[in-house]
Amino acid sequence: MARCPKTAAEAFKRLDRRLTKQEKQQIAEAEDVVEFHFGLGMWIRNYWIYTGESENLESLLKDLGEPEFLIGDMASSAILDAYQKHLRGK
Repeated sequence: MARCPKTAAEAFKRLDRRLTKQEKQQIAEAEDVVEFHFGLGMWIRNYWIYTGESENLESLLKDLGEPEFLIGDMASSAILDAYQKHLRGK
């Protein structure tokens, strides 16, 4: 299995399995996901973004409606923003 998910649905499913109910609630209720930059954001960067799977990352970002060229902090922020919306039911 690829480390970086190819779709938003796959990314959200993986995050749902990885995080506790309390962590998901904290993300959903956060005013700004920047609070998670050095925690979950770093995990996303290390395990999804910096894996050398650029095709998967480009596919994921495209599925999220983001520019496919985002890297690093910008990409993890886009993923976190989308995940927060997912948790909020948007």
